Amino acid sequence: ELASGFVVDNAEGAETINDRSSRQIDCLVYDRSRQAPLMSADSFVAVLPAHVGGFVEVKSDLRISRKMSDTQSGDHPFEKDARFYRWSGTLVDALANLKSGIEVMRDAGVPREDYFAGIFAYDGDELIQFEQALVSGELMDQLSITDIDDLPDSICIINRGWWGFSAYQWNDVDPELDHEYDPEMSYLLQIGITAGKGDGSPLQLFTAYLSNSFDGREGLAHRTGGLRSFVGRKASVKNTQLKLPCPGKG
Repeated sequence: ELASGFVVDNAEGAETINDRSSRQIDCLVYDRSRQAPLMSADSFVAVLPAHVGGFVEVKSDLRISRKMSDTQSGDHPFEKDARFYRWSGTLVDALANLKSGIEVMRDAGVPREDYFAGIFAYDGDELIQFEQALVSGELMDQLSITDIDDLPDSICIINRGWWGFSAYQWNDVDPELDHEYDPEMSYLLQIGITAGKGDGSPLQLFTAYLSNSFDGREGLAHRTGGLRSFVGRKASVKNTQLKLPCPGKG
């Protein structure tokens, strides 16, 4: 089932029942057949980590930019042209919300590969500054991101492109060459649309990744080709190396 809500859990030995909680996430995918939500209201649910299959942040417009200030502070820790800034925008908010859910899942012992995390947007720009924020390491510092498991599996802006994270470069010959694996590095994968708006490939990639994640959780064979499933589409592929660990080969 699908609802907006929170992932909540109880720390072993603690006196409170929900001392660990995510922020409110736009779309929680959960299995009600295993256990009903701890709480269900008109607008949201509270679900235990073991019953969560994934979560998605949904934005009408996805953007990232520098929020500037004339003085340096904890809120504006980075410097550019004698001014100070932090990274801001709907993309940063979505990443923070997803990470709050990922942290609760991790603390509960749920393996990262057992659930999907993604960001879906109807519009936005090419997120050029997203790459800059990652390569500089500033966004990782700001959001306390320690490895690629803290990041979404897939980001989709319908008419703009698709982004993902991997331990490997996009390689159509062999995507998992062990000699190319560096546990201290990872890659930002970007698919840019070359056919113009309405191409459909970002959404196709997003849904293929999501369905493959669910299949893997249930021990089923993949029914789609994953990142290579957008047959007949034309797109540019870009790999950007990040100094970000990828435990377990991503």
